Amino acid sequence: GSVITSLPVNMDTLEDSQPVRRQDEVTERLCTLRLHIKDQEIVRLTTQFNEMKHSAFIAQSSLSNDLLTDHALNMEFKLMQEQIRERDEKIRKLEEDLEAVQFTPASVTGKKLVSKCRALQRENEELGRQISEGAVQKLQAEIALQKQYSNELRNNLNDSQELIEQLSEDVDDMQQTISALQAQLRLRGP
Repeated sequence: GSVITSLPVNMDTLEDSQPVRRQDEVTERLCTLRLHIKDQEIVRLTTQFNEMKHSAFIAQSSLSNDLLTDHALNMEFKLMQEQIRERDEKIRKLEEDLEAVQFTPASVTGKKLVSKCRALQRENEELGRQISEGAVQKLQAEIALQKQYSNELRNNLNDSQELIEQLSEDVDDMQQTISALQAQLRLRGP
């Protein structure tokens, strides 16, 4: 209100001018007055904002210092921070699960998953082939060892049979010799 009265407006001069010119001047002065009022309002609000920001900073610093100096509040504050981190992690996992539920082979996530599945399938097939080849080779090696052991046993058996036959022949020969000697002893008499 005080700004409007301080503007030098001479109403008599305005009445003597042409009506159109007078209307333009009045409009221009009103616009200038409004602009001046708005500028003052901006300066006032900027000053208030800066003061409030400074006060808030001081209050926050003071509150932070008070919180950190009170052990119980500090512990509660840390607990709340940890709970926030856990909730953020849970939200992230749920978002990932939601993306997985919305899986389509055409989506970026879908393409990545399909590609990863194919790579894992190829890897599994290769590992399966290596394992089966390894198992077959192991069995083949065991069969070869068993054959070798079987051949050794067969050779030992043959050798044993030959030895038994030889011993049997020797026993037969010795029995014949003993029988002949006994017969000679009988003939000679006691």
